[in-house]
Parts: sequence; structure tokens; C-alpha cells
Amino acid sequence: MGHNVQMRELAGIRRRWEEAGSPPCEHTDRAREYHLGSHTGDTACLNCGKSFSPAQEAALLAKGK
Repeated sequence: MGHNVQMRELAGIRRRWEEAGSPPCEHTDRAREYHLGSHTGDTACLNCGKSFSPAQEAALLAKGK
């Protein structure tokens, strides 16, 4: 997970995901989430746009995702 993503980009990703019918997502491609250049502390899925808190990110990592 060496990528960064701006929150405004996530809005577009979520919109496209919803337009595709919101299929299940494994959240395997995540990046650090930023807002106006500042890290929010969260990560986000680059496939569906869902944001994850640090605790949620740790749970995904524990599952091997």
C-alpha cells in the first residue's frame, strides 16, 4: 500500500462503483486517504471507494487482505 488518494477522487470511485451496481468488493487495493494534502489517518479502497479507520485496516491486514 504505497499509494495515496484524495477524498475527492474517492467520491468519483464510489459513484462509478454504485453505477456498476455496487458488487461485492474484497478491498485488496487500498491507499492512504488524504484531504487537501493532509493524511486523514484512514485508508481507502481504490476499487469501491470505501474508507477504513486504522482499526478496520488492521482487521483487514489480519485477514491477509
